[in-house]
Amino acid sequence: MPLPNFPVNAAGETYGSAAGLPLAELPDLIEAYGTNGQVGYILKTDFERATGSNIGNPQQAVAWGQTSGVQTIPLYAVDGKTVIGSFTVVPTSVSSSASATTSTSVVA
Repeated sequence: MPLPNFPVNAAGETYGSAAGLPLAELPDLIEAYGTNGQVGYILKTDFERATGSNIGNPQQAVAWGQTSGVQTIPLYAVDGKTVIGSFTVVPTSVSSSASATTSTSVVA
């Protein structure tokens, strides 16, 4: 299956929907609904950190386990800089598929 062809913002970041994509193929800015109901984008790196999907070794797993739980991350405009709200992530497990439930939703 070919990689998605995402649009690119002025900063060179890709953006778009995460619908049906594995973590490795997500854009830099993932389209999402914020806690205020507004549609915006969350940084892939923030999502990985909040869900623990970027864990690469046992020491990182221990550190993440001590800080994991409900986390709120910024919701950005398409420029990836302007904060327009927040997005809440409730991790359910650590896996390569970034399994997480959210009180808000990533746009499908």
